[in-house]
Amino acid sequence: MHEATTRRAGRAVVTITAVTALSLTGCSSSRHQPAPGPPSHRIAFQVGGSGTADVGYSTGAKAAAGVARHASLPWKKTVRSTGTAYTLTVVLGSAGGDAACSISLDGRELTGSTAHGPYGRATCSTRTSSADD
Repeated sequence: MHEATTRRAGRAVVTITAVTALSLTGCSSSRHQPAPGPPSHRIAFQVGGSGTADVGYSTGAKAAAGVARHASLPWKKTVRSTGTAYTLTVVLGSAGGDAACSISLDGRELTGSTAHGPYGRATCSTRTSSADD
């Protein structure tokens, strides 16, 4: 019986030593939280007018990007992005017309431009920095 008690006591010491070592080295059952990334913004690409136009948009290097061919105006695309450079292009068709483009960040308009006449073009392009957040 003395031998069984000694084994149990030895196991208890080994268990306590292992738990203490894990605690001292920073290992625990809680999960490590990664550092927060750059803030995400709501980007609204808008083209006003009537008729149709080819529309292209991009949010930069980690781009949400796309092209809408012969898009019916008015046109709008809203995306979430952590980018800092935004571009919207509009090309009217052979019938021409008038179109106005704009880019908004979290509801605040950053830039705008207009296109007129047959094959008229407009480009809205803007850059933000972390200071704008």
